Amino acid sequence: IRDLGRDRLTSTDGLIEDLKKRQKLVAFLSRSDQSLAGITTYDVVAEHFEGRKAVMIFSGNAWVHPDWRGQNLTTWYGFWTTVKVRLRYPFSRLYLFFGSSK
Repeated sequence: IRDLGRDRLTSTDGLIEDLKKRQKLVAFLSRSDQSLAGITTYDVVAEHFEGRKAVMIFSGNAWVHPDWRGQNLTTWYGFWTTVKVRLRYPFSRLYLFFGSSK
């Protein structure tokens, strides 16, 4: 539930359990005061698809503090995740999935 007047999360029901299911939880901290600037989760799954090795990168559960929006925190981390996956699986098909909600 969101308080639309304040743009703040007012309930974390189910959130903790969902975060525990993810492979990687990334926290972005402000360099100046170490406050939380945002979080995102990533899962990397290697499978066979249409007879070839395929790797899925799924990004979900993203939240960015309003003061940090527009700074591309999750985009840059997604880029580096993609580079690492490509180096680990150089000849595999790569699929990117992004979860979103309103």
